[in-house]
Amino acid sequence: MYKPLNITTYLNNLGSTYKEEYINGKLTVSGSSFPAEYIPYDKEFFYNNVPFQFFLTPNGDNIELEGQALQFPAIEVKTIHFIGVSNNGDFSEKISFMDKDQLKFTSTLSFTDWIEPLPRFKENEPVIHFPWIHTEVGVNKNIASSLWYQRIDLNKKTKVNKIVLEDNPSMHIFSITFEY
Repeated sequence: MYKPLNITTYLNNLGSTYKEEYINGKLTVSGSSFPAEYIPYDKEFFYNNVPFQFFLTPNGDNIELEGQALQFPAIEVKTIHFIGVSNNGDFSEKISFMDKDQLKFTSTLSFTDWIEPLPRFKENEPVIHFPWIHTEVGVNKNIASSLWYQRIDLNKKTKVNKIVLEDNPSMHIFSITFEY
């Protein structure tokens, strides 16, 4: 059984833009972004039979890691699935899973750079491929990009109600799904 996590409260970065608004992209410091036409916003999306949800709000479409604590109703999970990306390189950071402020499990979240053609981490798989990117000056059809998938298996079914992220503005989470 799966439960996608509604992360709209935590969205703080605009990582994708439509062609007519490419100048608003903020995935990278230079204002680049994914073409939003390829992301199934507000619809259920499946990868390896795991359902994911993508959200587009006035605050953005992804969580740029800034040391946040994502809180949600407690759930017993065995695996947590992520879709995300890094920019300006390939990055890994510690990720902590808590229940009532008690640490339950710690792991590593790793995302390959968004414009790398192949995964740099064995945990990553390309989940959505984009044939071009948007920059502050328009569409760049010479550079392709990808969103990456990673799963984190907990040692056993574990009750959690909070995910604590590290502070790395080059890492972005677009979707999270619990498997229980």
